[in-house]
Amino acid sequence: MSYDTAERSNYDAQPVALYSFQVGPNSWDYVNGEEEVYLAGVTYLPTNITDNGETMSGEIATDEFVVSISKDANFVALFRATPPSAEITLIVRHWNRGEPDSPVVGTYLVKAAKRTDEVSWDIVCRAYTVSLNRNGLRLGYGRYCPHALYDHNCQVDPNAYKVTGSIISLTGTSFNVSGIVGQVANYFAGGYFEWEWLPGVIERRAIETSNGSLIAVMGTTDGLALGTSIALFPGCDRTTIMCNSRFSNILNFGGFPHMPGKNPFDGKPVF
Repeated sequence: MSYDTAERSNYDAQPVALYSFQVGPNSWDYVNGEEEVYLAGVTYLPTNITDNGETMSGEIATDEFVVSISKDANFVALFRATPPSAEITLIVRHWNRGEPDSPVVGTYLVKAAKRTDEVSWDIVCRAYTVSLNRNGLRLGYGRYCPHALYDHNCQVDPNAYKVTGSIISLTGTSFNVSGIVGQVANYFAGGYFEWEWLPGVIERRAIETSNGSLIAVMGTTDGLALGTSIALFPGCDRTTIMCNSRFSNILNFGGFPHMPGKNPFDGKPVF
């Protein structure tokens, strides 16, 4: 019996939903049934999981796909402290027991997670196509550079300024790292650090301040441990002085430092 035949049948269909949460090469796979499912090389573990169904209001940017999942599912542990910065995708399949096919019925981006009661969490998702439809201001007009440091507009190569080391002491909001010698105070302020959080997945967090080997994190140090190997990247205050002196990148500076201080639209007849 084909998948289509089972779906159209009044009595032969035995539908279940398969959910795959993916971060890089890592996957958490669940089925909303009582028995484990092995399909196409993937093992789906039984758990208490359901969703609110696909909605089509006509405004795809506001349509939310919400998955309710047991607090005991391993995937939920990712959100119990600091949510990951890496992109998390969700692939939903529908499968009839005994059939070889399990068509994909939805692909989503995980946007948020929240605990709803003592036994379950809600994973809030939006359709993957939302990211193709976003509008917004491309660049701001101001004295400071509007580019994100190290992006395709800034064009600074982060690897040219990377400093590597390992964590030698740790608190909830800061850590000391080996390998930092001779850096001025706040050299890394406004920059970021990264480490391999899961196999093949890089986690990144912002740096608030730095003083020698002491790094204060914007947020918490959740997920770090003594001996963790990390890479640090310096920040930028988005002025011409720092752009030129630290990065020698003044040709790509995106701000207008010589803007006049008088507003031509303040109502006065003389500008």
